[in-house]
Amino acid sequence: MRHKTSGYFLLSALLVSLILGLCISNGLIGLAGALVTHYVGYSDTSTSNGTLIYGLAAVIIGEALFGRIFHNFALKLLAVSLGAIIYYIVIQLVLTLGFDANLLKLLSASVVAIFLAVPYWKGKYFAKPAAKKAQKEGAKNA
Repeated sequence: MRHKTSGYFLLSALLVSLILGLCISNGLIGLAGALVTHYVGYSDTSTSNGTLIYGLAAVIIGEALFGRIFHNFALKLLAVSLGAIIYYIVIQLVLTLGFDANLLKLLSASVVAIFLAVPYWKGKYFAKPAAKKAQKEGAKNA
């Protein structure tokens, strides 16, 4: 009987900490939005769309390139930061090559799609011969 009640208290403590974490994170996001609006001088419904795409691209690129190398949280955070830097460099390179700025959304989606395909290409073309042989045997047995 004691184990059931201790599990209940553990679950309630976990839910309380989850709710508090969400409240704090949403409060920080609201504060950041207020500071950006104050700095820029206006706010619009489409103001943060580019920031959202930039953040998602940073996470995708960082995980695609460094996901198997970095295992703990600090190194994964470094991978996301490196992904943001790589994404910024690629976008700046595209703009300096003289492409139309109106095609930037298409180009940024293409960059993200290419980096999403990187883990597949790594596994297919750059895998060790023993791993390729095991994949072929696994496909025949399936």
